[in-house]
Amino acid sequence: MTTQKMSRQSCPLCQTTTNHVDGKCLECEHRHAVEMLDATRKQRKSDNKSEAVRQRRKKKKQYEKSKKSAITRELNNEERAQLEVHRRALAKRHLLAFVKRYEPNYKAGWVHKVICDELMRFSKAVVRGESPRLMITMPPRHGKSLLASQYFPAWHLGNNPSHEFINTSYAQSLQMDFSRKIQELIRTPDYGLLFGGLQITKKNEAIERWGLADKDGARTGGGILAAGVGGPITGRGAHILLIDDPVKNREEAESQTVREAAKSWYSSTAYTRLAPGGGVLVIQTRWHDDDLSGWLLEEMRAAEIEMRETGEWPEDADRWRCVDFPAIATTNETYRKRGEALHEDRYPIKALKKIKRTL
Repeated sequence: MTTQKMSRQSCPLCQTTTNHVDGKCLECEHRHAVEMLDATRKQRKSDNKSEAVRQRRKKKKQYEKSKKSAITRELNNEERAQLEVHRRALAKRHLLAFVKRYEPNYKAGWVHKVICDELMRFSKAVVRGESPRLMITMPPRHGKSLLASQYFPAWHLGNNPSHEFINTSYAQSLQMDFSRKIQELIRTPDYGLLFGGLQITKKNEAIERWGLADKDGARTGGGILAAGVGGPITGRGAHILLIDDPVKNREEAESQTVREAAKSWYSSTAYTRLAPGGGVLVIQTRWHDDDLSGWLLEEMRAAEIEMRETGEWPEDADRWRCVDFPAIATTNETYRKRGEALHEDRYPIKALKKIKRTL
């Protein structure tokens, strides 16, 4: 058995003369033990506080969930039916509500809300026979085609089943993909409930070209023709001529031959299929100053010069409503400040600057 020796010595740490056991200051050992105990107590208190916060948050979520469930349970069958009627009416009137009805997880930014508002205004102008011309330009991969080439035609046709679309892109296969998706949407029971039993006619249901019928199977006159820019468009007119990205990329846009072919196709083939009072919708990424959009804008500027000289707008000229969405704001805008990204959730400003550097 080892015997511990106690002695009184001067401790250099606590600077006092205290009892020492085997050379260790009992005063210092005591202080260290007290400090360790205090630290342990503080840590436990902090842990308990964090746990209490977590428990409060958990209880709050459970309360909100139970409250929402209680509200839902309180709705009787009649009230639920009435709520669904209002939701259907909203989807018929508003394009974005229509999109969210079939895409519940769709994250719409302010830019998508503005695009939907522009498309609804354009739709109403077509119905009134005002020959509207709408041009929307924005960077790629920001959701323009989903709205313009897929959901807008389905929504407009639901409200105007006698109207005809000619939907075009740089490749016919791209618009045929959208045409297939529109057909799938129209064939859903919900779409039929929303628009009075509207369906695709069984006598004309090819992906490339198809028509609509009412609930009794009678042709309504409306439908869609999917085509490629530069390709033939025969046998059908259009209340709406939709051109979604007439060129594929910068490489094609740099080709003068490709640009001139697109202009020639627009003026000699596509434009001639437009019904009186019909509208033209161009939505694209700008790759070149002299692309289709640039050429159409230049034609409008020439008409503006002629109007200043004559005092009248030329009868053979189109007046375009142009909505431009740069990837990075160059000035302060209504919904964003200079230097901010167009849709931060999809492309943050750092990603856009990196893309810009590679172009």
